[in-house]
Amino acid sequence: MLAASRASLTAVSFPVAGFTWHKLTLLNGWKTGQHFGTDDPAYAVKGGVVYLSGSVWEPTGSNNLFTVMPKAIRPAHYLAIAVFTAGGTIGGIGIPANGQCTTNSNPFVNAQGYTSLSAIGYP
Repeated sequence: MLAASRASLTAVSFPVAGFTWHKLTLLNGWKTGQHFGTDDPAYAVKGGVVYLSGSVWEPTGSNNLFTVMPKAIRPAHYLAIAVFTAGGTIGGIGIPANGQCTTNSNPFVNAQGYTSLSAIGYP
């Protein structure tokens, strides 16, 4: 069992102390995942790399749009990033050039229950 003996940390990044974090504005009933022991959803920029942190969840509703990224951190093209969601499942967030950030999973209730933004970084 290869997975039991190795773990890839490719594309995982953690910023060092001294970063200035800015909270993301949540939309459509999405809430901070602080009660899961994570920080508020936030971003920091260092050396042209955007770092995300925290987690989100949606207690009611069914809208997968959870924030609009500030213009300064919007990517030049659509990004699809795998993330950890409720129940130990893998979901994803999408960040298009217009900044309308969405989350998804199969089933969607997993993304609603918990979506982690931790360890995400992009140029």
